[in-house]
Parts: sequence; C-alpha cells; structure tokens
Amino acid sequence: FTGWGTPHWDPHARGLLIGITRDTGGGAIARATLESIALAVATLVELATEALGAPLKELATDGGAAAADGLLQAQADSCGLEVRRRADLESTSRGVALLAALDAGLVPGLEAWATIPGEPAASRFQPSLSEDDRQRWLKRWREAVRRSLAWYAQP
Repeated sequence: FTGWGTPHWDPHARGLLIGITRDTGGGAIARATLESIALAVATLVELATEALGAPLKELATDGGAAAADGLLQAQADSCGLEVRRRADLESTSRGVALLAALDAGLVPGLEAWATIPGEPAASRFQPSLSEDDRQRWLKRWREAVRRSLAWYAQP
C-alpha cells in the first residue's frame, strides 16, 4: 500500500478498510482484498474503453493471482465482461522461454509459438451482477478511492 498509480498518481494514498464491524473476520478482509484488485482493474478497463473508443469484449488473465476463482469472478462482475483464464497460468514464462530459444537459434522465428502443441483450455467467468448493482458497486469503490487519496502527507 504505497500509493495509487494510474489513473490517480497519488503517492500519498493509503489502503483503507471501510465498512468493517466487530464481526468482520479474516475471510471478509481477504475477499475485500481480492475485490479491490478487481475494482482497480475495472477502473483501467474503463480508461481503456475510453481510449479505444470501443468496448472490450473480454479480459484474458494469467499469472499467480489468476488462480483465485473469487478474484476472476469479482473481475467479471466489476467490469461487466467475460474473464478468460488460461489453464497455463504462466504464459509470461512461456514467452520468455520462447524468446530465449529464439536468441539461442533453437527456433527459427516467433511463429514457432504457434507450433507449441495443445493450446491449454481456458476457464471462463461470466458477470453475475445486474448493471444497476455493478454501477452501485463501482460508485462505492470510487468513493473509497476518493477517501484514500492524499491520506498521508508530510506536515
């Protein structure tokens, strides 16, 4: 929790836990953490949509965090988009290996990527919120972000 990057660019922002009660447990905090990742990405999806001038059709994910079904469902719900997860979560490693093989002369070109057998099956997560519920959730998220901005500033 070292500040906000894009689109807020505020190094003084801090992470907040808002709405907790004495009954809030570790599971709820863990879920809120995953949801905050999804909601932060939803903000970037909105910016990408504006920049492209057209809506995205789906999100593709990989990497360690993509192993969490709860995160990807929250991602689908917060963005209103289908989220596709590759069975091979480490496509970045695969790409680095291909580039190393290319540099070592072990493969003739980047088209070798297409010859790797067995494109992994993907899991898909569909949005489950109504558009009204999604917009309410995003509005609350934006308010939480607003409150986190400039939270810590040197006197």
